[in-house]
Amino acid sequence: MAISSGSSPTVSATWAAALSGDRVLEPLFRLAAQLRSARKRLPGRAGRFVYSNGGHNPPLWIGAGGRVFELSEGGPLLGFMENVNYGQTSLTLGPGDLIVLYTDGVTEAVNSGGEQFGAERLTAWAARQAGRSPEEVQKCLIEAVDDFSGARPQADDLAVLVVRFTGRNLS
Repeated sequence: MAISSGSSPTVSATWAAALSGDRVLEPLFRLAAQLRSARKRLPGRAGRFVYSNGGHNPPLWIGAGGRVFELSEGGPLLGFMENVNYGQTSLTLGPGDLIVLYTDGVTEAVNSGGEQFGAERLTAWAARQAGRSPEEVQKCLIEAVDDFSGARPQADDLAVLVVRFTGRNLS
């Protein structure tokens, strides 16, 4: 992500990938593709955030008060079909709001009973993250998925990016 010129807000971000086997670079490439296809622009002075999802797991917007929204506006997987229009939506972030991007290795992590972590469990987890730093949120999500799946080997990578809107402008 790049911060546009002019009066832009300060954003705290952290990145982490839990890697397995010899697939060390795959999570980096997949998340980079997700960021490019999502066309995320960092908010302006008023906290305006414009997004369009290119067929990936919907990022989560966690409000400072703990309310969670899935950012699902967009279209099918980018590059999968020709001549597709991707809708976009804007929202207004408040100080302390978080945006959480993640690969499908989070929601598709499986426990010993064959149950997936899933979107419902992810949303319930996200509702408890308000007020935390991006670093804490990222670490907590990876730990939650690890605790859920136990010692069971996973078939997919897991990568997480967390961004917090601080409301402050860069000078």
